[in-house]
This record gives sequence, C-alpha cells and structure tokens, in this order.
Amino acid sequence: MKLRTALAVHTVAIFLSAALLFSVQPLFARMVLPSLGGAPAVWNSCLFFFQGVLLAGYLYVHVTSRFLAPRRQLMLHGAVLFLPLLCLPIVLRQPLEGGDPVLRLLVILGVSLGGPVFAVCTTTPLLQKWFSSGRHPLADDPYFLYAASNLGSMVALLSYPILLEPNLTLVQQSHVWACGYGAVVVLTLACGVMLWRQGPQPLLVAPVSEDDPPLEAAGRSRWLWVLFSFVPASWLLAVTTKVTGELVPIPMLWVVPLSIYLLTYILAFSRWQPMSHVWMVRSFPVAILLLLFLRTDSVLQEMVKHLAVFFVGSMVFHGELARRRPGTSRLTAFYVWMAVGGWLGGMFNSLVGPLLFPSYWEYPLTLLLACLLFWRFRSEHDPKQGNWWVFLPEGLAVAVVLLLAVARGSLVDGLVTVVPLVVLGFLAKRLTLVFALGVGVVLLATEFGDLFQDQKAVLHSERTFFGVHRVLRDVETGFHELHHGRTMHGMQSTEPSRRHEPLAYFHRSGPLGQVFGEFSGERAKSRIAVVGLGTGTMVAYREPGQHFTFYEIDPSIKRIAESPHLFTYLSDSGSDAYDIVVGDGRLMLARAKDRSFGMIILDAFSSDVIPVHLLTREALALYYRKLSEDGFLVIHISNPHVSLGPVLGNLAADAGSRCWICRDQFVPTGLRETGREPTLYAVIARDEAHLRGLLDSKSDLPWIEITPDKPGAAWTDDFSDVFNILR
Repeated sequence: MKLRTALAVHTVAIFLSAALLFSVQPLFARMVLPSLGGAPAVWNSCLFFFQGVLLAGYLYVHVTSRFLAPRRQLMLHGAVLFLPLLCLPIVLRQPLEGGDPVLRLLVILGVSLGGPVFAVCTTTPLLQKWFSSGRHPLADDPYFLYAASNLGSMVALLSYPILLEPNLTLVQQSHVWACGYGAVVVLTLACGVMLWRQGPQPLLVAPVSEDDPPLEAAGRSRWLWVLFSFVPASWLLAVTTKVTGELVPIPMLWVVPLSIYLLTYILAFSRWQPMSHVWMVRSFPVAILLLLFLRTDSVLQEMVKHLAVFFVGSMVFHGELARRRPGTSRLTAFYVWMAVGGWLGGMFNSLVGPLLFPSYWEYPLTLLLACLLFWRFRSEHDPKQGNWWVFLPEGLAVAVVLLLAVARGSLVDGLVTVVPLVVLGFLAKRLTLVFALGVGVVLLATEFGDLFQDQKAVLHSERTFFGVHRVLRDVETGFHELHHGRTMHGMQSTEPSRRHEPLAYFHRSGPLGQVFGEFSGERAKSRIAVVGLGTGTMVAYREPGQHFTFYEIDPSIKRIAESPHLFTYLSDSGSDAYDIVVGDGRLMLARAKDRSFGMIILDAFSSDVIPVHLLTREALALYYRKLSEDGFLVIHISNPHVSLGPVLGNLAADAGSRCWICRDQFVPTGLRETGREPTLYAVIARDEAHLRGLLDSKSDLPWIEITPDKPGAAWTDDFSDVFNILR
C-alpha cells in the first residue's frame, strides 16, 4: 500500500507541476499584452524565457543532487518552494519603463514569474531522482514519470483556451494557479518526507549501472542528447510558423503542433509502447519523401501532411532519446542536456532565424539536420537485407505518389515525379548522407520556388520579427500586391488611370467606400486615425484639408508603403497628407491628444485576425477618448476563420453604444479580376444619429445592426474567449 501511495503522490505532483508550467505561459502572455503590444517578438521572448528557466531548474537539480545529501537537499528545496509563495498570486510587475522591449519583457517576466516558475521547473527531475532512491519495484527506471509530466503539459495546453480562458478572468486564473502551486508544494514535501523516512543517505547519486557507457562514450552521449532534443524543438517552432504563418492563419492553431510534440514525448517515455520505435525509424525516410513529392489539393491537406511528418520525426528523435537514456546515476545530467538542446532549438528559431534568414529557412534546415542525424542510428534498426519487405514502405510511397500524379496529369508527369523519389528512396537505404543532402537540395529549391507564386513575380521580400513580407507583381493584371504569408494585405494598379484607385478590401463600391462616400465634402472628418498601414491605400480617399495618422507596429511596412517603386498611394498624396507613428497601435494611440480624431479605423491583423487587445472594453474606452463627440469607429473584420460580429456587438452594448456590420463577401470572379476583394466591416458609434446618412443609404450593401440573441460578457484586458468565435 505504501509503495502504491508513493507512486501516486510522485505521479500527481509531477503531472500538476507540468500543468502549471504550461498554463502560466498563456496566462502571463495575456497579462502583458496590453502593456507591450501584440508584436510576435513578445511571444518569442516569453518562450525563450521559459526555456531558459527550465534549463536553470534542471541545472539546480543536477548540482544539488551531486553535492548535497538527500536531507540537506530537501531542506534547501523547501526554501526554494516556500519563497515564491511571497510573490503569489501572479501580478504584472514593471520595474522598467521604456528601453529595449525584449530586455524590458525579460525583466518583467523575471520579477513577476521567476521564482514560482523556477520552483515548478525543478519538480519533474527532482521527484524522479527521489523516486529512484526508493524501494519501489520501478525505482530502477523512473523515466516513465516523464510521460506524466508531458501528459500534464498537454492537458493544460488544451484546457486553457477551452475551459480556463472562456470562464475565468485573468485575476481568477492567477488565484487558481496560486492554489495549484500550493498543492505542488504540499505534494513535493510529502515526497520529501517519504525520502526522509528512508534514513540518512550519503548522496542521491545512484550506483553506476552496468549498462551505462564508459566516460569516453558518455561525452558523445551528451552531444547526442543535445542534438536529438534540438531537432524536434526546432522542428516544432518551424512547423508552427509554417502552418500558422503560411498555410492556415487560424488563432490558437499553434496548440496543435505543440500537442503533437508533447504526445510524442508521452509515447516515447511511457512503459507501454503502442508504436514500435523500429517502425518509426523505418518510416522516417518515407515520411520525408512523401512530404517532398506528395502534392495535395487543399491548404488543409497540406497542413495535415506537414503535421503528420512532424509527428513521425518527433517520434523518431524522442524515441532515440528514450532508447539512449542512462541509468539513474546520470538521470539529472540527462535532463540538463535535453534542456540545453530544447533551449538552443528555441533560440535558433525565435532569435537567430529572424536575424539571419530572409525567409522561413529554419524549416528546411531543421529537416536537413534531421536527415543528416538519421545516419547516426539508421543502421542500428535495419532488418536483414535479404528480406524482400525491406523496401515495402518505400514501394508503397512510390505507388501512392505515382497514382496521385497520374490522376492529376498523365503517366509521363507521374514518372517525372516518381524518378527522383525512387532515387532518394534508394539513397535512404544505401547512402544516408547523400540522401540527406538530396533532401536538403529539394527543400531549399522548394523554398526558393515559393518566391514565385503562380504568375506573380517577387518585387521585394523582407523578414522581420513580425513575419515575411513580400511585394508581388501579377503578370496578367499588373497589380502590385503586399503579402504576409498567404494573406494579401493590399494591392495597387500600375495603370496611370487607376493608380489612385483604392483596391482589394478598400474599393469604393464596398463598405469602406460607403463610409468615405457618406462622410465627404462638408461632412468629411478633418483628422482620421488608422491602426494598421498596409500599403497606405486609405489615403486615396483623402480630400483637401484632411489628415491621416497611421499607426504601424512594423517599421518594414512603413518602408514598403513609402517606396514609390512598390506602392505610390502615400508618395502621390504628399507628405502633408499623412504621418506614420511606428509602434503598437493601442500604445501609440494613447499618446494622441484627446478628442482629436473624427474617425478611427482598425485595420490591424495578427495571424489574419485583429489582435485581442485592440477589441477590449479598455481599448474601446481609449478610442472614445480620442474621438470627437460625433466621432465613430470603423473596424475591418474580414476573416474566414473567426466571427467577430458578436464580440463587437457585446463590446458596443457594454459601452452604451451600437454596432452595425456590412457584408460584401460574394464578389463575382470578373469583378475580383479588377481588384475587388470580399470584405466585411463594422462601425461602432455612441449615437445612431452620428451615422444616419450611412445607415439610411439605399445601397445594395446594407448596414445591419448587431444585437446578439444571447448577449455575452464584453472582452476586457482581463477576459476574452477566442475559442468560441472560431468558425
């Protein structure tokens, strides 16, 4: 009974600590968003911080296990657990004002979360080490507890957007987290008491196992642990960027790759192995080949293909980590080197990649590294070469690709596609290094090939922390288009007669054209604020005496919009027609003079949807302070993945205002070729009289008031619910 109790307490403590770690990340990111803005650098810096603290926690466990006897380690760890209680519940502390935003964020994270997060990060390796020194029959191989840790991480990750965020405010979430931390402290001390009752022990270093490698091999093992953890960590961030930045920009889709990553850890380190590691290794080259040569019909199928290959790759490298795990004498060192690999993987994708690479090269480079490392262990899993079924997986892959290629074209097209696949498949069996290099050539060629989309030539390509921005020229129409991933954010005709015509989502016959048409002449607003610059198209609506103030978070977009060889909306209007303020729209708008704008237009997008902190009660109050008495808000909400109408309706009702939307989402193909895109806009005003002419117009595109049947709580800086607005 005591043995079962010990196992249960250790398992629950590890599960709960991992759940706390993965729930505090989105919790605190939501807290800091209104203060530092919606830049992706905020999320990258948060990830980098948590990976660094995780490494520090593992180092702490490793050092104290080597140099402190169990009872001394327990007393020290008691202090480590109790001191963070003085910092709870979690609140946002900002010791710095101004300065470099990344450094400022890291300092904020350190003073607000450093202690509790560090204590939580130590739980998994420390309790496994304590468990290994006990008398339980499974004490000789406690790595199965690592599966409990990853299960807790995955449960927290999936439950946050579904259960916590929609039902609890940030303050309530912070108190729940503090209670969870208290439970971890109690459970950890209970494990310590069990260790104490075993009597004095010299150190927690277990005897060296006969299976442990000699010292010379141990050094090589460390490098393999680092590399085998680096690849899936880097692959995780790379495939997340690929899927959410280029293929399907849906909010919270980043949860899917991370869940796959954690699931492979659970499967690899569990005592029950539902998937043979040998077959995962044999399937790896097949998966890579299918990724390269299997052509899909839709973006969704393409996303599934990339995620399926990521699953196989993560299973292979996490399986190799589990297979090469040392005895309990080196348990803490094993976790330290794994954390080093994960930290380096995060740094490579979050910090190094955006600075060095003009596009998302981390993805093909990570796959290339995975293929290069594949030779290190591929031969260890090879069956006897005399068996005919050795090439069965590759044969099936060739058959699938050939059939799909023939179905889309001709037999010749199928053979042209299959020949390089067969060659690479053969090399995967015989010359793994050449196979890896061949895969790298194909991947990089594909990356460069993506620079030319259909009949669109690349005029400009630039990468920042905010993504990859490309200006393309449509060969058929001559339009210049600004793209962020697969999302187009503006276009302009190069014909002199149409150069001043607003196109895409801003055309004169659409909702925005109606707004500017109604508020023109004597009713024109003298000063207009626009959050989100894009190509600067809205300045085409300017009338004499009007002034536009654009708020743009990305300096590269400012350079693109002001480059006459790319777009001329701004340069044609004259420098006195507009000014551009670089920075997060909400933060910069707060510095503007009160009652200074007659209209505020929100056209800011992050992951193809307006950032949450621009659609809260506090944000709307800010907009009203900056608007004149009869001023109003215009919001561009075109998006196929989320429905923001109810959100805006609740937000307006909460402020004693009213909201209307106008849909122009069924544009005939012929009109789209002229530069007209489907759009959806909303307007919010304090009084219907402020929009009387617009609402009474006899246009084919009516403005419909949003009055939700079941009014919900308005979004605030403390509460939002993105999950329930997904289409």
